[in-house]
Amino acid sequence: MNDFMVLVERAVRPVPAGPKRKLRMREELLAHLASIYEEELARRCDAPAARTEAVRRFGDPAVLTDDLRASVTLRDRVDAAFDRTFGWRPGVSAVWHSARLAGLLALVLVGVSLLTVCIDLAAHPTPDGVSTSSVGLQLRFWLFFLAQGSGMVFLMSLFGIRIRDAFHGAFGSPRSRRRVLGYATTLLLVLTTTAVVLWLLIVPDLGEAAGQRITTRTIMISAVGYLFVPLIVVAYARTTGPGQIRHAEWVSLDIGQ
Repeated sequence: MNDFMVLVERAVRPVPAGPKRKLRMREELLAHLASIYEEELARRCDAPAARTEAVRRFGDPAVLTDDLRASVTLRDRVDAAFDRTFGWRPGVSAVWHSARLAGLLALVLVGVSLLTVCIDLAAHPTPDGVSTSSVGLQLRFWLFFLAQGSGMVFLMSLFGIRIRDAFHGAFGSPRSRRRVLGYATTLLLVLTTTAVVLWLLIVPDLGEAAGQRITTRTIMISAVGYLFVPLIVVAYARTTGPGQIRHAEWVSLDIGQ
């Protein structure tokens, strides 16, 4: 069966589509190839000969790739671009993948913060051309969200992978609900601790800026949100885990190209 998977992957891997669409392609082609093999095996009663004939009837993977490319939509291409940017890559550890996602978010937040500061400078100039707004306070405020947002993405991604593997017993991790509960609890504690530390280090120095943007209401919303984060991560790992695991198995195949 692994030989059949390699043959199918040679046809599907070059197709510019997202993981879900490519997984459907893979499973459909694999089922088709297995059906041909069973048919030939019943007719010949010779496994090697049936395998050879099944591969011949399956066709050239390059030709199949062209056929699959013709069915790709704009949405598939967008999904493929998104996966190239944010998706997991074979051989990459969970820690490095999570750090990469956090870094990408940090770049986005840095761009947004600089744009916000520039807009504020242009909107509130003094007669001598110097902004009356406190650029330092704004940058410190954005630093808080940069650190908090990137940290949350890193932790949610890392613990999400651990929870997924423990939930489904994948990639050497034993299937264990106790591990899932432990990872979810640890995620909640680490997220809360990180938020408190960042709050103590950055927010007190923001003065009036913090009072305007960070109120009791926003604090309560954040606290409730932290409670739901582990539940969301567990639910996501439970529902999408099988597809992610199967996708990882396919893209990790050595297809000799």
